[in-house]
Amino acid sequence: MTTMELRKGEVNERTYFRADRIFSVADEYFFYTREGNTIGPYPGRSSALKGIELYLEHLEQGGSPASAGQTAIHGLWATSNFQ
Repeated sequence: MTTMELRKGEVNERTYFRADRIFSVADEYFFYTREGNTIGPYPGRSSALKGIELYLEHLEQGGSPASAGQTAIHGLWATSNFQ
């Protein structure tokens, strides 16, 4: 049995379930957040992964989940179209 790495705020005595947060519907990709929001659509899985990175970066900088979701979608558009 492998040991799962604990995330910030998790307690060692509890059991945590990990699931893939990315899913697709009709060739568009989305991801779930811990807050229960769905962010997307993205054109592919790799784009959704980049959206998750942008979402987490925004939260780590003190942003709200709502503004992080906007950053994840619009930030991805900006980085992919202007770089």
